[in-house]
Amino acid sequence: MSKRRKRNSSKKIILGIFISLIFLMSAGYAAFQTTLTLNARANIISKGTITIDELKKQVVNTGDGLYEDIYEPERYIYRGTDPNNYVLFNGSRWRIVSIEKNNSLKITRLHSINNLVFDTPENRNTGYCEYDTAIGCNVWAATPEYDNHSTLNGGVKGEVSIDSSLKTYLNDEYYISLSEEDKSLIQASDFYYGAVTYGNDDLANQIEEEKAYSAQSNVGLIQLSDYLKANTDYELCGTYKKITSNYSSCAQTNYLVRTNLQWTTNPVYYNGYSAHNNKQRVYAVEGNGDIHRSEAATKNYVYPVVFLKPEIKLKGPGTSDDPYTIT
Repeated sequence: MSKRRKRNSSKKIILGIFISLIFLMSAGYAAFQTTLTLNARANIISKGTITIDELKKQVVNTGDGLYEDIYEPERYIYRGTDPNNYVLFNGSRWRIVSIEKNNSLKITRLHSINNLVFDTPENRNTGYCEYDTAIGCNVWAATPEYDNHSTLNGGVKGEVSIDSSLKTYLNDEYYISLSEEDKSLIQASDFYYGAVTYGNDDLANQIEEEKAYSAQSNVGLIQLSDYLKANTDYELCGTYKKITSNYSSCAQTNYLVRTNLQWTTNPVYYNGYSAHNNKQRVYAVEGNGDIHRSEAATKNYVYPVVFLKPEIKLKGPGTSDDPYTIT
């Protein structure tokens, strides 16, 4: 009887060990399959071509990467310190700012092309731009009647007869310098240039301010909201007011912070200014992440923005060392 019990006990131990081994092997195989699947996806991204619709499937919820735009539905934006949004265009690296509702890609050049004024002195000296023309005028494009919060203290409105000198340069001399192949990839698109209220704490309302005016062109600049949205920490850095209070920290989580002062398309509205000051100053993003109110005739750095056509395909991982190429 004792021997029979021992034999039964031994059988149970062997059976338990066998079942454990089967479990471990199954778990290991599942993990192996998962690794293969992830590697396969990585290989598709790094070796194959992807459409813009396929790019939108790479959405993340935390960290650096592509996010759904919570302020503008059906739009996607890159956020973070250094997301994999590099793309090779015109022989240099650019960064994908957003995937627009129509699937065009908004991209901005990684490096500045020059240090230029927004508007040359005396370029525009009538209507809205009349006053101290030596400081330049802050409206991006010719507009029959541009209204910079005219019903509020220090507001102003009037006709803007011609484009800013920077818009003219980017869409004439700079655009002409691109190769015919590169030009064929660009889709003329709207650039928004409504005046933004200084120090505001409402990004949704700021976007509405920006969209009050638009001009379609081949080349432009980022909007101030592009810069604010590119941060991963909206709680600390998600509005103009928050940025100005925390810009040193916010600069660490935003790839659109450059090493120098860069122009945007948006004029300043500040209720502490007189009307002539509100027609002269344009927002620029400083190299430390803060937001600057710059006189239009001041020289700041220019990072061109273009929109690539929706039908393009991309190849590569989109890293700084191995940017997307366009096919």
